[in-house]
Amino acid sequence: TFSNRTGYFQIQNLVLLGTRNHSYSMALWIHPNSQQASIIIHVSALSGGGGWCLPMLSIRHGNRLVASSWSGNLVTI
Repeated sequence: TFSNRTGYFQIQNLVLLGTRNHSYSMALWIHPNSQQASIIIHVSALSGGGGWCLPMLSIRHGNRLVASSWSGNLVTI
């Protein structure tokens, strides 16, 4: 059970993530309790959040869910 409001879960060594023509999937359940914009999934090349990075899943103002990916450039869905 993950119940810490300010905590995070970090996964390392996903070596093919960010590689062209390699598919991926992620699954999660969230229960937002704030109207505040926030990033839910942040993906980066380096464990400290650096290198190439993108907000893969975020909640924007107005509770709009926005998904992004990379295919040579940023693709927002």
